[in-house]
Order: sequence, then C-alpha cells, then structure tokens
Amino acid sequence: MTGPDGRDRILFHGRGADPSRRALYVADIGFADGRPVVRGSRTSYEAELARVHRAAVRDAKDAWGGRAVGYIDEPDSFVEFRVYAASSGTHALAIRYGNGSLDAAGAPAAATHTLTVGGADAGVVHYPYTGWDAWQQREVPVELREGWNTIRLSKGDRHTELDAVEVA
Repeated sequence: MTGPDGRDRILFHGRGADPSRRALYVADIGFADGRPVVRGSRTSYEAELARVHRAAVRDAKDAWGGRAVGYIDEPDSFVEFRVYAASSGTHALAIRYGNGSLDAAGAPAAATHTLTVGGADAGVVHYPYTGWDAWQQREVPVELREGWNTIRLSKGDRHTELDAVEVA
C-alpha cells in the first residue's frame, strides 16, 4: 500500500508477546535491485562480496558462505559494504566478527574497527575476544538514509576478521 506521504508500506499480521493474540503491523518497504527490503527485518551482506582494500578474503571455518575477510592490518585497510535501508533513521548494524588478538603478554585482548557511514565518522566498534573462526555478533546503531548507503569498517586496534554485516 502507499501511505498518505507517498511512501510504500507493507501490512501484515503477527503475534506479539501474548501468543494467543494477533496484531496488525505496518512497516516501510523499499526495493533494492528489485528485491523487497522491509524495515525491521535483517538483510545480510557478506564481507567477501564487499569492497575490500588492503585486506584479504580467506577460507574461514563456520563463516557464512565459507569465507571471511582478514588481514585488515594496515592503517588504510578497510571493508566497505553497500547496504540498503527501506527508510531513513536509526538502524541496527550487526557485525559478525572473529577476534583472536593477543596483548603484549600473550593474553586474549579486545580489538576495534573505526566505523564510517556515508563517509562520515560514526565512531568505533569494540570487539571482545572470541578466538579465530569463533564467530560472534556485535550490534551498533547507525544512522542510514533511505536507499543505498556505504558502511566502512577500517583498521583499529589489534585485529578482527569480518564475516558479514546485517542491517535491521
């Protein structure tokens, strides 16, 4: 359906916290390369299919699609995703990562990436230690505009590999 503001929306029913009751929901919908994207649902983007600069795609155990991006080691290394948002506003960015970094004493250590959205600084993403190929998700809020956006994760402190991102 088209709302009074001219935006496309989808109407659907579902169950909330009380499973004995159904409710009517409405959500913004957009079309990315002819595919529907509903605001609030998660859309996945594989790191190995993103723009990779001064890093390497490698085979990775238990990674989605069997591959991930590692060696994001140089000051100008980055992985840049092109993601679609059905509407403007705050969205959840879930980053699927593996961090096997060790500190100077050889103990497990946290790592970071710098985050930009549309070329603007969006902060730092902190990754707890997981071990290599032990994939976890880190969720951060990002401001996206309606349509296509670029999300870049660049070299920060220590080393973290990227499997995928999901936008909700």
